[in-house]
Amino acid sequence: MFHVSTLLPYTENDSQQLQRKRHIGNDIVAIVFQEENTPFAPDLIASNFLHSYVVVQPVEPCTPNTRYRVSITARKDVPFFGPTLPLPSIFEKGEDFREFLLTKLINAELACYRAERFAKLEERTRASLLSVLVEDLRQQTNEYLGLQESPETQKTNRFTDIVKKVLERSKNNPPKVSTAGGAGGGVSNNMFSSITQRSTTESQSLSDGTPKSTRSKASKESAEHCSGGSDNSSVNSNEFEVHPVAHNEDSDTGLESMSSAETLHKRYPLCVGTEEGMCSLHGDPSGIISQIETLKQEINKLKCEKYDLIRKNTAFQRDIRKLKEKDMRLQGDLHNSTKEISRLQSLMNDLGTAQVSAV
Repeated sequence: MFHVSTLLPYTENDSQQLQRKRHIGNDIVAIVFQEENTPFAPDLIASNFLHSYVVVQPVEPCTPNTRYRVSITARKDVPFFGPTLPLPSIFEKGEDFREFLLTKLINAELACYRAERFAKLEERTRASLLSVLVEDLRQQTNEYLGLQESPETQKTNRFTDIVKKVLERSKNNPPKVSTAGGAGGGVSNNMFSSITQRSTTESQSLSDGTPKSTRSKASKESAEHCSGGSDNSSVNSNEFEVHPVAHNEDSDTGLESMSSAETLHKRYPLCVGTEEGMCSLHGDPSGIISQIETLKQEINKLKCEKYDLIRKNTAFQRDIRKLKEKDMRLQGDLHNSTKEISRLQSLMNDLGTAQVSAV
């Protein structure tokens, strides 16, 4: 596609002619037609995209012997592109010159793409597209396999992972209805036996200085407390938390200090006493699943907010980059203006000296 300056939108009484500059300044290669042999300085055109210029000057125009003189210029980081200009670089009017000029323009654009500025733009765009593709693929794979969504949300998903593991254990060990707890005994013996086993494991993980009789006594007391039938058949989880403190164990109940690789007795703080007197992790699975879904929704909401912040940050960085480029352009214009003023002053001084010498 070619942008012809004389055919672009023109606005009267507009010295800037932004409609024309907007199209020509965003091109990569520009072809300049000169009616006369006048000097052409590419630096006078302030553009970040124009990297190559093809200057065409007619020789003996409007005659049967019309020819064209061609000159090529490009920035330093633009590699060589063909076809090579003949010596002298004068072409006769005809189809051959048209074909040469069109080929030269296309090759110039392809060569400019390998310049430093366009290479960086291409690399950044390709990296952005690949990162988005990898992120989408990883997200869809995690959703399909039911894995964690990202390593950044690992701390947030720890509670969810603990709940899932406890549910899996409860499914692997199905509870049996207790018949020794009386009319109100609705808690299963299997759950009590699992808690008793955890208490035994806890007592075995203590220091060697604790007597065996004390450990066996603590295990028996835990078993008697858990298996005894009462009117409400409830388990007070706070009593289980006393055992680690009595044996100088860490009594931290924070969820952040827990890990799936730790011993089982450190999960007792999750069994907070409820109104029904039973551990909430062994309650209704549908309620736990709904809680997990709520946590997932909150995590997705936080991820969306994070992506919005990243998008805003990218927009701000883009604006800052544009302002920096504008500042550099203004500094370049100021430098060129200063050089032009110095040149004019030197010319005025030379003219004044010549007039004085003539007198």
